[in-house]
Amino acid sequence: MMKADETQILFGSIDDIDGWTIPLVISWDEAVALIEAYDPSNQYSPDAATSREIARVFLDALKKAMEG
Repeated sequence: MMKADETQILFGSIDDIDGWTIPLVISWDEAVALIEAYDPSNQYSPDAATSREIARVFLDALKKAMEG
């Protein structure tokens, strides 16, 4: 399971870049599966469905934080 920890979303600065910090919580089993399937030398890795799932968790949390 993967989800954003909405209780820890912060707006701040790192290396002079102002922005959002959004912690993602990924179960151990899912993290292992993601890393086993990931090939950093392949520009199409991870696959589109996995990339979309990660992006949506992140973007849903970002949207909620920015609107809140």
